[in-house]
Amino acid sequence: TYIVPLLVHTYDRFYELSADLTLKQYLAYKDLLDSPYSDQSLTYLQGYIDSYGGELSENMKALFEKNAVLFGENEGAFAGAFVSYNHLYEEPYAYFGPGYQDILTLVHELGHYASLDTYSLDEMSYDLAETHSQGSEWMFLAYLEDQLDPQVAEIFVTYRLYSGLLSIVYAAMVDEFEDIVYRAQEAFSKEDLVALVATLADKYGGEEFLSAMSSYTPYQYVQYVSFSSPVYYLNYATSEIVSISLYLEAQEGYGQAQALYRALQGEADVTKGFVDNIEAMGFLSPFEETLYEELCVLFGVTVAVP
Repeated sequence: TYIVPLLVHTYDRFYELSADLTLKQYLAYKDLLDSPYSDQSLTYLQGYIDSYGGELSENMKALFEKNAVLFGENEGAFAGAFVSYNHLYEEPYAYFGPGYQDILTLVHELGHYASLDTYSLDEMSYDLAETHSQGSEWMFLAYLEDQLDPQVAEIFVTYRLYSGLLSIVYAAMVDEFEDIVYRAQEAFSKEDLVALVATLADKYGGEEFLSAMSSYTPYQYVQYVSFSSPVYYLNYATSEIVSISLYLEAQEGYGQAQALYRALQGEADVTKGFVDNIEAMGFLSPFEETLYEELCVLFGVTVAVP
């Protein structure tokens, strides 16, 4: 009801903004989006980290001060980025492979890294862990709004919103696919699986539409995720929605959003469920319709609710 219309609007808005950029604005946007950490983007990153102050800033700075970053540069290096834990040295570390060294990826993994000063990887739910990282991206975007040319800031936010909404749609589609296939009493043929994905894709805007907005077809995406990382993928949707709500909160005041993110990084009770935690901290639940209504208002989308 809300996410697909917002996704369509964001897709159209991105290309409207792209057409209006000057060359200087376009280069500034592309530097933020694609370039391995440029001097300018690292300046923004330092300001973002310093904006928190206190313990959270110190936890983020430790990634660099402890030299806990690995870059995969050699031929055959793993193409991806992640944070893990070195039990020999009892320290977390971050890895950034080829194609995964842009500033948003760094900010994403920085959120994971900072959380490991308080929480254990083995104790956290996936949705809590991913809200640390996705939430860091949305907090960074809110911080940048006062640092960038307004049109550069808007297209950067619009691109990130587009990619986040698309991941929510795909995560929901993957979850439905898995629920049907893993509960089935009989095996599916490949033809059955292709047809099932096509049916599910129709619910989320249509197969042709989703293929045009992604480097994968829906079937390729579902096939890869369901077989490589089964069952948990819906967590990326719940965490993304809560993370975008940080940006929503920042429109009322960046300090208010910072307070929520500090709570996320230091006050969760990992023995409780994700929704119990975020509601206790003051977030809207991803199962509350109010959150979706407010996001649509913020980004200028009118939704016809059944």
